Amino acid sequence: MFKNELELIHYRNHNDFPPTICIQLLNWCNLNCNYCRSNSSSRMKDNLDFNTLKTLLTDLRQYDKWRISLTGGEPFFWKDIRNLLILLFELDFDFSITTNAFASKNAFDSIPKYVWGKCTLYVSIDGIAEIHNNFRGKNSYENAIEFIEYVKPDVKRLFVNTVLFTNPKLWGLDLYKTLNKLKVTNWTIISPVKQGRWHQEVTLEQSYLEQYDYIKSIANGSTTTSFLNFANTDSIITDIVFIDSDATVRLPGYFENNLDRNKPISKEVDLNDKEIIPKIIESVNNFILSENYIL
Repeated sequence: MFKNELELIHYRNHNDFPPTICIQLLNWCNLNCNYCRSNSSSRMKDNLDFNTLKTLLTDLRQYDKWRISLTGGEPFFWKDIRNLLILLFELDFDFSITTNAFASKNAFDSIPKYVWGKCTLYVSIDGIAEIHNNFRGKNSYENAIEFIEYVKPDVKRLFVNTVLFTNPKLWGLDLYKTLNKLKVTNWTIISPVKQGRWHQEVTLEQSYLEQYDYIKSIANGSTTTSFLNFANTDSIITDIVFIDSDATVRLPGYFENNLDRNKPISKEVDLNDKEIIPKIIESVNNFILSENYIL
């Protein structure tokens, strides 16, 4: 039943993405950014099991393609990252990795070059050197730029993420010139979420829109820009299937008391649940049919 339902939908959103599975491979990170949305740090120890993920992803493939987003912590520190990327390539999934660019060269070199043809690599940079280093630590900006230069011959879709913690009029033009010179494919601007560790309490949503308008006005090179607006949401994970590093799976597409079919909520199940596949399929189908599956 579930397979036929999903095949009939053939879902693609306005960005031409199929349904997304976001996987937090681990919550260990070499950095301790005080605005981290995933509460990652060098003190955290949760990480997912490769064989469990392999079974899940292989089973999901029979229900059409998915978009896989890999996060952390710092995903390049996850011990099975090479095996996972090869698996995603073999399953013909488009996928992305978000990295802070520390300790990534050795892991990058261990991965076959062909897999990058299906990958979008996101490098996090939150401003020019002075700002980024203040947020993330000494030399973190320089390290990120060096990593971009190192990987760009092999990665076709090389994106940079920037969260709007400071006014881009102070640094936007300089950073754009740098990214354009590096031939970064896309500069993705992100507003902080409304609540949680990764948030801004004082900036209005309209202000973020105005800040992005400024960035668009200075973007006159080959590097394109895009905007992810989370300023009016409590969490960025309610629109996708999100797998936490502790094996909690947050599913969209459920409805409180079945009263409002246009306002789906998420519920949590365990990754090792024997019914995890039909539960994912059901939740994604419900969410798509609610016309609120936006990511």
